Amino acid sequence: MTKSELAELLGISRQAVGQQIAGTSKKKEYIRKMMKILLGLKKDEAEKILSSIPPSECAVMLTEKEVSELTKYSINTLRQYRCSGKGPSFNVGEGKKGRITYLQEDVEKWLSEQKRRPKNSKIKDMDG
Repeated sequence: MTKSELAELLGISRQAVGQQIAGTSKKKEYIRKMMKILLGLKKDEAEKILSSIPPSECAVMLTEKEVSELTKYSINTLRQYRCSGKGPSFNVGEGKKGRITYLQEDVEKWLSEQKRRPKNSKIKDMDG
């Protein structure tokens, strides 16, 4: 199985797969090990294993810093977006100083929505 196939299967970017395997994303060690194991399997074997895992167990949570690195927006900009409701969905941990986390799939969805051109753009579409 290739990194691209694994990314497609997991519903995450190829870059995220690479980060998990390289350990540049500070996620739990078992995720890294699982990805290395899955890369060593045939695609149908990996699909069988992954289909048995509940979706809630596969969610990848990102910290504010990781989202900043992924989106290329500063942490301050992300904070402003949270306050104004312009940024990706986020979770707040318990307590007075609850930790802010983001679901990776929410961030990726939000990023894809940001790729649309502004309404006042003078560039014509190639399709028409």
